[in-house]
Amino acid sequence: MNTLIKYKLIILLAMAVVTTGCITTTVSPAFSKSGGQVQIGLGGIKRNTNGKTLTAADVTATITDSSNTTYDAKVVGLYRAYGDHTSLYARETLDRGHVFWGNLEPYEGMWWATVQLVAPGGNTPLPLATGTARIRINSADLINTGWQYEGDLQNFTVEILSGTSLPTNDETFQFSAYRHERVLIINPDTLAGVSVIGGFQVTLTFNTSAIGGATQVFPRVVPYSHDPNINVIQSTVDNGNGTQTLTAFVTNPQGFVPDSTSGGAWVVGSSTFGDLQFAVVMSDLFGLADGWEVNYSLDPAESYYIDGNGDVIPAVIPVLGRSF
Repeated sequence: MNTLIKYKLIILLAMAVVTTGCITTTVSPAFSKSGGQVQIGLGGIKRNTNGKTLTAADVTATITDSSNTTYDAKVVGLYRAYGDHTSLYARETLDRGHVFWGNLEPYEGMWWATVQLVAPGGNTPLPLATGTARIRINSADLINTGWQYEGDLQNFTVEILSGTSLPTNDETFQFSAYRHERVLIINPDTLAGVSVIGGFQVTLTFNTSAIGGATQVFPRVVPYSHDPNINVIQSTVDNGNGTQTLTAFVTNPQGFVPDSTSGGAWVVGSSTFGDLQFAVVMSDLFGLADGWEVNYSLDPAESYYIDGNGDVIPAVIPVLGRSF
């Protein structure tokens, strides 16, 4: 078995074990040469980041080697990964009174960071001493919960091997399926005083030219969440004037409510307010540069949230923004 295959298997096995809403206790793989890449679990999307979309610019990393010398390391990118819906994690987190699993959010994934042991802004391997090193992750958007079964953002360990190595293009590309790309986002403008959201409708009009001529992949509304209880129905029509209109309707059998760990009335089958962030994806992601507001707009008369009875909630409106 060659080194690259071993490297991939170690990462995949580690992710299969710890792809839940917890900060990991070590990096994956647990060893690396200087210049190599490691994957670090930063915690739950809801529990440890309050649902905020993170980019590499939001996170910094340092590594202190066995000689107690500290270096800045390069954060290559961030991505989200989710547990299997049939897993022990997915099943047991539904029991909010569970002594262990009840502290985690159902269907929650976690943020991962790809950290390369090179100087930021370049590709020069750090002069790390061999032996056990500690990686620290810092970000104003990350929360250390202090839970006894969870790792510490300031204390990820990795064994530094002798020599240097740089990842191949294949190793760098293998996590592209998990990386968050630039998208438009839809969020409620406020949830103050609201106990349940039954669903919502959005009507988005866009210039056909904005999608770069990729007529097979028109904008689609997708949930950020991995919650299987969310239903999305949508269709797109051509207005015949160089614009098209996408209408999407989102429902949940028991609605979106505050999460149970903050006193909400969460029950199996409902989603949480943290699941109310949705993305608008399209093929031409680079068309979402400055000035995107000219090409995409929500129709305020046809975009609204509803309560548990299906009635419009006038005090809460969908807002269109971007994640970059």
